Amino acid sequence: MRFLLTGGAGFIGSFILKWLISEESFPVEKIYIVDNLSSGRIENIDPWMGDNRLSFIRGDISEKAVFSSLNDGLDVIIHLAAIVNVDQSFKDPILVDRVNIEGTLNVLEYARKKDVDLIIFPSSASVYGEVNVLPIKEEYCCNPLSPYAVSKIAGEGFCKVYSDTYGLNVVVLRLFNVYGPYPYITEYSGVITKFIQRILKGVPPIIFGSGEQTRDFIYIEDVCRLISLLVFKRFKGYDVFNVGTGKAVSINELAKMVIQISGKEVNIVYGPPRPGDIKHSVADISKLKKKLGFEPATDLRSGLIETYDYMRKYY
Repeated sequence: MRFLLTGGAGFIGSFILKWLISEESFPVEKIYIVDNLSSGRIENIDPWMGDNRLSFIRGDISEKAVFSSLNDGLDVIIHLAAIVNVDQSFKDPILVDRVNIEGTLNVLEYARKKDVDLIIFPSSASVYGEVNVLPIKEEYCCNPLSPYAVSKIAGEGFCKVYSDTYGLNVVVLRLFNVYGPYPYITEYSGVITKFIQRILKGVPPIIFGSGEQTRDFIYIEDVCRLISLLVFKRFKGYDVFNVGTGKAVSINELAKMVIQISGKEVNIVYGPPRPGDIKHSVADISKLKKKLGFEPATDLRSGLIETYDYMRKYY
């Protein structure tokens, strides 16, 4: 099978690359990575640069010319490339529109013209905004609170139109909070990575707001397993799935858990709430279980221990 992985040098992308390279359930013939390295890092994919199945293209998906570097015959596109920083989306919504919306359109157009079999579009739980009923089901109305969330809704909309109109097979994954062993600060792994980084440096973790806001944290390897399942099953049609654990944890509880795992004595510091920050978020994953037979395997404490142990060698 031949893959295009946009944003493949980032946190989630590099884990998916590692997973695909070692995948045995289906043959991987070729993997193209397109990344402009604005947030991704070449170090993330260095271990596999010598693999003749991997081709790295430094480029921006908002520029159509980048797709001319690809050979025909792609089977699967995993489209991660995006500006995911919520604060940046408030500062420069035009840039977010160009990269997240126009870039997604470029990917879909390429897939349509080249008859790509499957497009996997990781969206975000931020599309829901603030909801009154938990856990959050896929059919709930979206109420975005940031330009970033708006761009993800737009991307989902184009995915559905391209599936309905041109027959593309597209699956949208509304990722909740993905975390894992990764030493750099990202918007995906942000709060956990920041907590661990600060604790390892011997300074207090910072919580913005009261800390009573809740989130649903899913381990990166569970996300990789899900994507592998979608490819293996040759997903057809169009659908949207929440990708979380179905278990809520408050940011206060999370910070205390990380401190306990570290064995260090540090206090928690509180800062002002951030704009666009929702209060409560937890996924209803019953659709994921029923339609795909998938359930996350890593509990939060185990994932945090893996992440903490990995990051200790960096600080």
